[in-house]
Amino acid sequence: MMKVSIRQLRSNTREIIDSVKRGETVIITSHGKPCGEIIPYQKQPKIAKADKAFGMWENHKENKDVNEYVRKLRKRRDVC
Repeated sequence: MMKVSIRQLRSNTREIIDSVKRGETVIITSHGKPCGEIIPYQKQPKIAKADKAFGMWENHKENKDVNEYVRKLRKRRDVC
Protein backbone atom coordinates (compact mmCIF):
# COMPACT_ATOMS: atom_id res chain seq x y z
CA MET A 1 0.00 0.00 0.00
CA MET A 2 1.35 3.38 -1.01
CA LYS A 3 0.51 6.73 0.59
CA VAL A 4 0.76 9.92 -1.47
CA SER A 5 -0.24 13.50 -0.85
CA ILE A 6 -2.52 15.41 -3.18
CA ARG A 7 0.50 17.39 -4.40
CA GLN A 8 2.38 14.17 -5.19
CA LEU A 9 -0.68 12.84 -7.00
CA ARG A 10 -0.81 15.96 -9.18
CA SER A 11 2.87 15.86 -10.09
CA ASN A 12 3.31 12.06 -10.43
CA THR A 13 -0.09 10.94 -11.72
CA ARG A 14 1.28 8.64 -14.43
CA GLU A 15 3.61 6.77 -12.03
CA ILE A 16 0.86 6.40 -9.42
CA ILE A 17 -1.60 5.07 -12.00
CA ASP A 18 1.07 2.60 -13.17
CA SER A 19 1.39 1.39 -9.56
CA VAL A 20 -2.37 0.88 -9.37
CA LYS A 21 -2.28 -1.05 -12.67
CA ARG A 22 0.27 -3.38 -11.08
CA GLY A 23 -2.26 -4.12 -8.32
CA GLU A 24 -1.14 -1.70 -5.61
CA THR A 25 -3.64 0.30 -3.55
CA VAL A 26 -2.85 4.01 -3.15
CA ILE A 27 -4.06 6.09 -0.20
CA ILE A 28 -4.42 9.82 -0.96
CA THR A 29 -3.67 12.13 1.97
CA SER A 30 -4.52 15.77 2.62
CA HIS A 31 -2.55 17.46 5.38
CA GLY A 32 -1.33 14.02 6.46
CA LYS A 33 -4.83 12.56 6.87
CA PRO A 34 -6.27 9.94 4.51
CA CYS A 35 -8.98 11.40 2.29
CA GLY A 36 -9.24 8.96 -0.60
CA GLU A 37 -8.17 5.67 -2.01
CA ILE A 38 -7.30 4.45 -5.50
CA ILE A 39 -7.77 0.72 -5.89
CA PRO A 40 -7.12 -1.55 -8.86
CA TYR A 41 -10.17 -2.14 -11.05
CA GLN A 42 -11.66 -5.60 -10.76
CA LYS A 43 -14.20 -6.62 -13.34
CA GLN A 44 -17.36 -7.76 -11.56
CA PRO A 45 -18.93 -11.02 -12.70
CA LYS A 46 -22.24 -10.54 -14.44
CA ILE A 47 -25.15 -11.34 -12.19
CA ALA A 48 -28.00 -13.17 -13.83
CA LYS A 49 -31.04 -10.96 -14.06
CA ALA A 50 -33.60 -12.30 -11.64
CA ASP A 51 -37.06 -11.65 -12.98
CA LYS A 52 -39.11 -12.08 -9.88
CA ALA A 53 -40.63 -10.00 -7.14
CA PHE A 54 -38.75 -9.44 -3.94
CA GLY A 55 -39.24 -8.61 -0.31
CA MET A 56 -42.70 -9.00 1.17
CA TRP A 57 -44.15 -9.64 -2.33
CA GLU A 58 -41.87 -12.61 -3.10
CA ASN A 59 -44.45 -15.32 -2.32
CA HIS A 60 -47.51 -13.35 -3.37
CA LYS A 61 -49.55 -15.55 -5.76
CA GLU A 62 -50.61 -12.63 -7.94
CA ASN A 63 -46.97 -11.83 -8.73
CA LYS A 64 -45.82 -15.12 -10.23
CA ASP A 65 -45.30 -13.34 -13.56
CA VAL A 66 -43.82 -9.99 -12.57
CA ASN A 67 -44.01 -8.50 -16.07
CA GLU A 68 -47.72 -9.32 -16.36
CA TYR A 69 -48.40 -7.85 -12.92
CA VAL A 70 -46.63 -4.60 -13.82
CA ARG A 71 -48.53 -4.39 -17.13
CA LYS A 72 -51.75 -4.83 -15.18
CA LEU A 73 -50.78 -2.03 -12.78
CA ARG A 74 -49.91 0.32 -15.65
CA LYS A 75 -53.02 -0.49 -17.66
CA ARG A 76 -55.25 2.48 -18.32
CA ARG A 77 -58.27 2.63 -16.09
CA ASP A 78 -61.14 4.52 -17.68
CA VAL A 79 -63.17 6.54 -15.27
CA CYS A 80 -66.94 6.86 -15.85
